[in-house]
Amino acid sequence: MRQYLLNDKKNKLKQLLLEIKRRKNSLNVYNVSSLDRIKMSVQRLFNELRFSINQKEWNSWVYKGLIAAGLITSSVAEAQQTPSFDAGTLIKANGSNAYLNGGRASLSVADFDNDGDVELIAGIRTAYTGYDNGYTANPEFKMFSDFDADSGEFNLRTDVNTNNFTITNDSYFYSYANPSFADVDGDGDLDLVAGDFTNKLAVLLNDGNQNFTFDSYLQVGGEDISSGNFTKSVFADIDGDGDLDMILGERHSASGGGYESQVHLYINTAGAGNPIKFDEPSTILQANNSNVGVGISGFHMPAPFLVDYDNDGDLDLFIGTNTGKVFYFENAGTATAHSFTAPKEVALDFQYEGFYGTMASPVVADIDGDGNLDLIVGYGDNSDTSGVMYLFKGKSVTMGTDDLDKNNAISVYPNPVSDVLHLNSKNDVEQINIFNTVGQKVLSFKDSKSIDVSSLPAGVYIMNATSKGKTTTKKIIKK
Repeated sequence: MRQYLLNDKKNKLKQLLLEIKRRKNSLNVYNVSSLDRIKMSVQRLFNELRFSINQKEWNSWVYKGLIAAGLITSSVAEAQQTPSFDAGTLIKANGSNAYLNGGRASLSVADFDNDGDVELIAGIRTAYTGYDNGYTANPEFKMFSDFDADSGEFNLRTDVNTNNFTITNDSYFYSYANPSFADVDGDGDLDLVAGDFTNKLAVLLNDGNQNFTFDSYLQVGGEDISSGNFTKSVFADIDGDGDLDMILGERHSASGGGYESQVHLYINTAGAGNPIKFDEPSTILQANNSNVGVGISGFHMPAPFLVDYDNDGDLDLFIGTNTGKVFYFENAGTATAHSFTAPKEVALDFQYEGFYGTMASPVVADIDGDGNLDLIVGYGDNSDTSGVMYLFKGKSVTMGTDDLDKNNAISVYPNPVSDVLHLNSKNDVEQINIFNTVGQKVLSFKDSKSIDVSSLPAGVYIMNATSKGKTTTKKIIKK
């Protein structure tokens, strides 16, 4: 469907939802008699559009309108807002898998040229020499840019120029390079803040052309920040005052032996446009009235990332852990007063069976420009010798008309499917048609609830299934 036709239909859907809300607020005989007709129009229009509604549109106006119209329940809407992503694929660059030597891929994103495209930056575990008698190492940061949505890979891979930044035992640095970016000195460009195995955060200033030079260590109250090890930071305005605050994940020795991890919040008091300044010690970040991470098994080396995932105007929290899992903390507060809810584990599926990554480092951004937020996770691989990165594409709205009308529900499983697709319906299914993404019919079946799709190439298809005169449409993913 042409884009301008899609936009017209989306605007019509929005107006119909507003009209239902208006008539419900001013009930009279005419309104009551016409509401059902309008709801039927909404159902037909939503059925036609739902594979074209992205997550941002769903979160900003679609689900609210459907709830207000009484067409879905809040539980159905909440299920759509829980982070959901397609199966992860290994990130490629320049025609091959983007493996990173060193056993770790710690991620950050930035838009250095303000063109709306996302640059992905990976810090890797760096080889070092010596230890007892002092050691030196050169942290490495790789930048991936120019993502091509058709090929699904980055076309450019370059080294981040850190002007031969060399770390020694005197610098409190070590071998893990955890990047984040913020305008530390207030000059209008993004500087590099690098965490590491030890407890310091190195500041490398940007000369305006993405050449970074070591300047100092990040401070709080005039002293270098010293907070555990494996420090991973993310900068965002969590209190809505216009400047960038910092959330910092770290690991430290526990009083009873072993290690424990915490996530700290540092509030910037400098004001918008000024160099970052932390006057007060950090506080431990809270979620659901407990320290973030409490109750999560294996919560070590937390790697936080902030993004307004549900498009409600405040920042939500994603955290990767040493076990390779990623957790989502919704912000149920506001842009000026955060309130994170209990964590939800993000369900992740991988392109390659048997992959088990460690030291998950997540970032969330619309990497392919389709309006859905995608998840990229950097991992250490099973052998701890090569860092890898997986792209989990954000899903469009998957709710169908069967969620609006449960009386004629048809569900399918498994989905994604390799060979036989099963339909679950309390009624007979008279006709099933499978279409490709350009609208061509590729398979057709009659009077069946189990269909063989093994002949289809891998990809996305649309299934129309007719039962008792009503047609249900489902998106099918063929593996």
